[in-house]
Amino acid sequence: MPNGFRSRHREAARLGRALALCLVLAGGVAVSGQAPPAQPPLPLASALRGATPAAETATFSYANRPIVLLRANVLGRSPAERAAGARRALDDLVDEGITGPVASEPFEGAALVSVGSRVVLGLTPLDVDTLTGESMESVSARVVARLQIALEEAAEGRRLRTLLRSAAIALLGFVFGVFLLWAINRIHRAVAGKLVTAAEKTVTRSKIADLEVLHGMHIVELERRMVTAAKLALDLVVVYWMVGFILRQFPYTRPWGESLRGFLLTTVTSLGLGMLEAVPGLFTVALIALILFFAVAGVSLAWPRLAGQERSRMRRASGGGMAGTLKAPK
Repeated sequence: MPNGFRSRHREAARLGRALALCLVLAGGVAVSGQAPPAQPPLPLASALRGATPAAETATFSYANRPIVLLRANVLGRSPAERAAGARRALDDLVDEGITGPVASEPFEGAALVSVGSRVVLGLTPLDVDTLTGESMESVSARVVARLQIALEEAAEGRRLRTLLRSAAIALLGFVFGVFLLWAINRIHRAVAGKLVTAAEKTVTRSKIADLEVLHGMHIVELERRMVTAAKLALDLVVVYWMVGFILRQFPYTRPWGESLRGFLLTTVTSLGLGMLEAVPGLFTVALIALILFFAVAGVSLAWPRLAGQERSRMRRASGGGMAGTLKAPK
């Protein structure tokens, strides 16, 4: 009798997990794995076989952070509906003060993502892009990591004290950025005129050209524009840093600030790698220029001698012809 009771208990628990997965895959409803089913659930194998590729995918995001791209229809629910159900479940958890731990459990080819003791999201094999090398394990691990950060930021965004501290730090960053812009503007005003004046004096002393010719060629104006362009480039860098810093202080806008910083780092890295990759080509160009320089120098040195020899030959030839003409009447 006790053995029969334990067998029925295990069967009920298995059916409860099956119902949990069905509900989670369908809409992301937060349920407990220990709750007994109110009515006979659909078989788990049928639920997994019922997952079909969706015509339109949907990105499940929470707290402004993308978590995972859903690609499957499950139990008649589209990826967008599954994502909306998961967001509702997570909102309920955050309202209750539950933000972790986040974990994933493989379950007959699928995966259950849970927060605390509640399952909030189900992943099917169709949600995994195997063509790009993804696997259920890698996707589940990525979902767990992103969802843990998103839940912590969602809870942080509901704490007034934390938001006030973030606002104070953002204000300090804004003031510091404005100070940098003011300093760059002052330095530009003080240095720009001196640089142009020094360049004019240098050109005049070297006697390359006088001031009238220099102003007529608009070289001074070009120098001023170059200095102004450098100042504007510094202003853009400061503004870019200031905007990214302020966005990173608040939970909801933090992903945007991280994207700005990531874009800047990626751009700088790409430029650096591009310069390194261009070194062999620049070396080739420099080598060709060096060869041309020596070739032109050699021709310049040899040309006067060749020209002198040619003039001597022509004089001798013209002199012999005139002598023959003068002797002809005799």
